[in-house]
Parts: sequence; C-alpha cells; structure tokens
Amino acid sequence: MPCVGQNKLVYNTQELPSVVNLNVGDKFIIDTLDGPYVVDYKNFIFDIEQTTFSDIFRKHSTDITEIVNKAAEKNFTQKYDDFQREAGEGLVYINSLQTQLSSIVESLSNTYVTLKERYSSIL
Repeated sequence: MPCVGQNKLVYNTQELPSVVNLNVGDKFIIDTLDGPYVVDYKNFIFDIEQTTFSDIFRKHSTDITEIVNKAAEKNFTQKYDDFQREAGEGLVYINSLQTQLSSIVESLSNTYVTLKERYSSIL
C-alpha cells in the first residue's frame, strides 16, 4: 500500500525504513489487507507474547509470583500481629478503665449513703 513520507515521496509501506526508538507523538502504520492504518503509540499495548523475552519472562513468572505472594503474606501477617497486639493493649486499657470506673461508682455510692445517713434530719 502506498503512503507519503516526510520528504513527500510516496512509498509502498513494505519499503518504509525502520526505526529503533519510539518517541512521544510517534505513530505506527499498520498495513492490513484492507489498507494502511495509523495507530497512535499511546493507544498501543504490547502483549507478553509479542516480545522477544516472553520465554525468559515465563520461566521467571513463577518465581516472581512466589516472591510477591510471600511478601504479601509476610506483610499481612505482620499487620495482623500488630493489630492483635494493639487490640490486646486496647482491651487491657479498657478493662483498667472499667475497674477504675467501678471503684469510683462504688465510692460515690458509699459517700451518698454516708451523707444521706448524716444529713437525713436536714432533708
């Protein structure tokens, strides 16, 4: 299929020169049986199968998955342990407050009874 290059010459897409690097604003020319199409680089997604390192990636993907899972598990376990410790400390504090409040209520109750007995004649 013909297309026009920067130098305004008409090329067959099979004769276009290759580039090594892609830059912002570059576009791909896709030559299909229906004719040539332009694809903006920002809308282009490479599948792992379309790379030259797919075999190497597949070999190491199991290792990568195991490492990620172990890291996630360790992080979760650590956070769970921290949560349990902090929750335990919180419960101890709440129990301590409850004991103190019970003591205060008992003391106030005793004071009320004492005051009532002493000053019942005034009331």
